Amino acid sequence: MGEAYCQLATIKGIQVDDADQESVQTSRGMELGLKFDVEARKKLRLYVVK
Repeated sequence: MGEAYCQLATIKGIQVDDADQESVQTSRGMELGLKFDVEARKKLRLYVVK
């Protein structure tokens, strides 16, 4: 989500400390890498849709 638009994306990959993960339990301040099925821009917000 950015200032001018919102776009659905599917997470295709997750990494923690450069290691691929199937799933992760996150905590505040945790850094992880996400690969999406669409191009993502820096400084966008991520919302979870269940």
